[in-house]
Amino acid sequence: MKLVLSILAILLIAGVALAHETVCPSGCDGNSIQAAVYAAHPNDTIDVYSGTYNESVVLTKDVTFRGIDTGSGEPIVNGDLYLNGFNMVLRGFGFQSISPGLADTQNMTTKDTTFYWIEKAFETTSKSTAIASLDKIIKANPRDAWALYRKGWILSDTGRYEESTDILKESIKVDPYFASPWNLIGNNFWTGKNSDKALEAYEKAIQLRPNKGLYWFNKGDALKELGRNSEAEEAYAKASAFGYGNFAVANEAAIPGPIPTPGTFVTDHIMSSNVDEYTNNVITRAYEFTNTDSKAYSWLNLGKAGNNTVKWMWYSPDGNLYRTETVDVPAPSGDYWRSYNVWSYIYIAGNDAANMPGDWHVDVYLDGQKVFTEYFSISEDRSTAPSGYQPSAPVAGQSEAASWLNQGIALANQSKYDEAIQAFDKAIKINPQYEAAWFLKGAALNRQGMYADAIQAYDKAIEINPGNESTWTSKGVALGNLDKYDEAALAFDRAIEINPENYVAWYLKGAALDQQGKTDEAIVACDKATEINPQDDYAWYIKGKVLEDLGRYGEAIRAFDNSTQINPQNVDAWYDKGETFYWQGKYNESIQALDMVTKIDPQDADAWYIKSMALDELGKHDEADLAYNRSIEIDPEIEEEWWGY
Repeated sequence: MKLVLSILAILLIAGVALAHETVCPSGCDGNSIQAAVYAAHPNDTIDVYSGTYNESVVLTKDVTFRGIDTGSGEPIVNGDLYLNGFNMVLRGFGFQSISPGLADTQNMTTKDTTFYWIEKAFETTSKSTAIASLDKIIKANPRDAWALYRKGWILSDTGRYEESTDILKESIKVDPYFASPWNLIGNNFWTGKNSDKALEAYEKAIQLRPNKGLYWFNKGDALKELGRNSEAEEAYAKASAFGYGNFAVANEAAIPGPIPTPGTFVTDHIMSSNVDEYTNNVITRAYEFTNTDSKAYSWLNLGKAGNNTVKWMWYSPDGNLYRTETVDVPAPSGDYWRSYNVWSYIYIAGNDAANMPGDWHVDVYLDGQKVFTEYFSISEDRSTAPSGYQPSAPVAGQSEAASWLNQGIALANQSKYDEAIQAFDKAIKINPQYEAAWFLKGAALNRQGMYADAIQAYDKAIEINPGNESTWTSKGVALGNLDKYDEAALAFDRAIEINPENYVAWYLKGAALDQQGKTDEAIVACDKATEINPQDDYAWYIKGKVLEDLGRYGEAIRAFDNSTQINPQNVDAWYDKGETFYWQGKYNESIQALDMVTKIDPQDADAWYIKSMALDELGKHDEADLAYNRSIEIDPEIEEEWWGY
């Protein structure tokens, strides 16, 4: 059988990588932030390295953006961010503006971006002209999921439903977690009187975005058409709970209070140590504060504002809610305020916050929807340091160090880990306090199986910045691969303390606890991971492994099913599903699952071996011999590995 250690070995290759997409001018996963959004899983972190990015970005899922200064300053984005109803965390850089939804092109802050031209085409009255314009964009970039989606929408509007469905499926191929195309495919089938197919599409949309009332309402319509009235009522009730449907809002006039101006967006946001509270303008921008600073402000500028509500939720380093404040934007004298500044603050000096050093954050909500998270730190005032203390001088040659770092990233992406490590070492020689270089060196060593050396590199990165959740997570993986599962679990705990929503750390913790025989605690950790991100296939896979170890085979199979539904290429989930069926004596089901393994990876000797045993149990001895011979052809020592002889 496969070694138990393989859980963490697999995650070394796949699990941690799932949590991140990297963007830089050259040498990373890609050079486009929008493309990284398409490639990401829900709740992934997208690391954006120093550089200039001329693009606007639209979200298709919840993500975290993290700016990485490689020595030439924080990333510069000459474009806007459209949340499209999703949540995001933004740290280390900014966009020209942030809008909770989408915007008409005439109201976009930044024009002449690809997203602008897609929306411009979509707004065109002539459908043929719109399609021709989108075709030019798609020809330039066939993997633009949003352009494909908009083209599918227009084709649907013109009654070309089959063509629309085909192009929407192309959008889904680019971005498998993009729910909107599935909803539109459902509409196409609904219009064609195919309610069964429509229902299937709506359910896929709901699986990806379960809190979208529109999708539940459409599901209700499909169920009603199929005569499944009680289920339809349940779907309508769900839609209502998520604020969608005429029954949810019978009459706009009945809604108490003024209606917010539609299309309000964030044009700028910043942390500040000093705001002119008379003019509401920022005087000093800052993300690092000391315990002698009077206040820490979260400031933002709204465009096209009026009758809005802005809410701040301030969190201390221990993750507890420290303060909440709400500000109402007054009614405008005309249609809207073209520009309106709002802010909130916490007192520091002489207050509780002064005695709570560490990494803080504040969540900011606009009209009930979270639009961004600001991160900042509070530390001790070093003006009282000993007389010999001198602040650190700028690192000489940092641009050269950044160049070596980027070379290392490019080499690592080509699996040239030895050369990548040499490049990272050169960056470190120039700047021994280069956190990113130490972290990436650790990652390259980890890939080579040099776990002890990787841990040393991670420890150095942690010494420089103990608040980086990714470093703690990666260190935990390396410790797990050295069979130090108790230390691994502690490292994952540290990552979770920094970011309680780090679902990767949660399921890795579950894997480490399972290795220690702490299966009950492991299930709790895995449940937390799937609660945070129910669309991560590895979270479900690890949960299935733990349930399998507990002998809860039915639940394990359901977890593996969830994993393979999310990612049909997850060979590990298919394998363990086949193995679980085998131990249950369900040999036909075992063979079906193992057939998927050998289809994805024909060199999986273990899959061929179990398949041979299942075939033998069914009396299919000739087929069993063929499968057995294939297994020992791939791995001549497989029987010794399985049975110890």
